[in-house]
Amino acid sequence: MPTILDLCGEKPRAYRGGGSSLAPLLKDPQTAVREFAFAQERGHDFDDSIRMVGTRRYKLIRNHFDTIALTPPLDVMSRPAFVELIRLQQSGAITPQQARPIEPKRSQYELYDVLSDPGELKNLATDERFRSVLLTLQSALIDWEARTRDVLPATLEPDSYDRLTGEKVEQVSVKPSATAKPKGEPESSEE
Repeated sequence: MPTILDLCGEKPRAYRGGGSSLAPLLKDPQTAVREFAFAQERGHDFDDSIRMVGTRRYKLIRNHFDTIALTPPLDVMSRPAFVELIRLQQSGAITPQQARPIEPKRSQYELYDVLSDPGELKNLATDERFRSVLLTLQSALIDWEARTRDVLPATLEPDSYDRLTGEKVEQVSVKPSATAKPKGEPESSEE
């Protein structure tokens, strides 16, 4: 909203989401508008709860429901390429990086150096050399959640389809990981 107001010649007002005008980026893409960028994901065909904070160099992803697979949309699951990916994974013919979209469990925290690893293949969240980066980004995420009054669900909506095969199933609810800490408390990433 602040960007639209700015482009319309209006003075941007305080906005609940804490946004600021991105209009300066249209003139100079290298302009620093803010220190952190935030995003949230609630899922597509499958309910989920993912939060992200990023800087120009690092991206931290928190998977609130880390005991479930990172699931693609149903229309992708029926595609020949995805079916082949499942077949290759079951036969042990793919690398761990290739299997990431279909892992049955994911890390609670994922930290990536997006400059040296743009494909986000090396999770640095448990690497002690990046502990200060992890804590800084966790703190920024907690602050953003408080400012925006972000509410994490206690459970996911029941699934109507299997998260790995896309086949219709009896509905099952999922609760967050037992390791999830209350809001406002930075967490260490232990797998």
